[in-house]
Amino acid sequence: MRKSVDGIISFKSVVAPILLSFLIIIGGALGYVYFEHMSFLDAIYATIVTLTPATPVSKTPQGELFSVFLVFFGLSFVIYIIGRVGSLFIEGHLRKILGRRVMETRLQKVSEHYILCGFGRIGSQVYKNLQRNNITVVVVENNYNITQKLEQKEILHVYGEATEEEILLKAGIKRAKGLIAAVGSDADNVYIVLVARDLNPNLYILARATDTKAAKRLKQAGADRVISSYEIGAKRLAESITHPLTTDFMELTLSGHGELQIREMIVGYLEKPFTISDLKKEANVLTIVLRRKNNETIFNPSLETPLSAGDSIAVLGKQADLSKLEKMLGAVPFCLLNSNQIS
Repeated sequence: MRKSVDGIISFKSVVAPILLSFLIIIGGALGYVYFEHMSFLDAIYATIVTLTPATPVSKTPQGELFSVFLVFFGLSFVIYIIGRVGSLFIEGHLRKILGRRVMETRLQKVSEHYILCGFGRIGSQVYKNLQRNNITVVVVENNYNITQKLEQKEILHVYGEATEEEILLKAGIKRAKGLIAAVGSDADNVYIVLVARDLNPNLYILARATDTKAAKRLKQAGADRVISSYEIGAKRLAESITHPLTTDFMELTLSGHGELQIREMIVGYLEKPFTISDLKKEANVLTIVLRRKNNETIFNPSLETPLSAGDSIAVLGKQADLSKLEKMLGAVPFCLLNSNQIS
């Protein structure tokens, strides 16, 4: 809405002065035709000369009086144009300054957020998915045109190179839960991970890699997890042919658009003992996998399997049932954990 209003204001600001100048020239010409009995072409010329620092061309008292009025209105118009252009410049400049100050204030207050380095084809999709899960994200982007679009959409962002300490500090890396290195260069991602790990040793870092060699270097640099976008894409393409039903089911449940969803959460403080059977009875959810704090992983755990605080579970169910389960277990989604809780 704001963008459309700004567009209308800009259109009027440009077109109105042009139309007004046209009307003044035509009106002036018609006046000279009437008072001075000139041809229309000579009248146009006389109008232009009168409105400029030149000798008026009036030959009769009536024409001289008309020239006075024409000069008065012409000068008024010129003053209006100068004031309007100056106003547009000042307003635009002030809007940018105020917008930047508001953004900086928001950045100073943000905490327990995720820093997304790179807002290209992959980074923008990562942002959409995190937003869908109500995750606070600060984008770091070095493309000025992209940051202008982010500013229009009021998306938290910092303009600059994510490899620089100062930029990551502006993005609130000291207060962040995690960082996603998703720029197009593996070398830059490695350096981002190195700098980020140095600035915040407890930060959960997820990095994008293009090949296995880069993945190894990112792990050595300090990334907690490395994702190869090309490998995942190739795997998804193959699975869509070999396991189409399973692929469709997983995509639907993980996207959050279907009736059934898969959600991962960490078990919080338990006021009473809970088993997998209790989850099914009280929340009507299916437990797919359980991971203990010692990293022991149990797929399709039996109904008698007990739960302990700190266990990670992936469950399948309806959104309302999943929300009920989170409250029942005092659980939080994995991505909302403090970085020092992730092991």
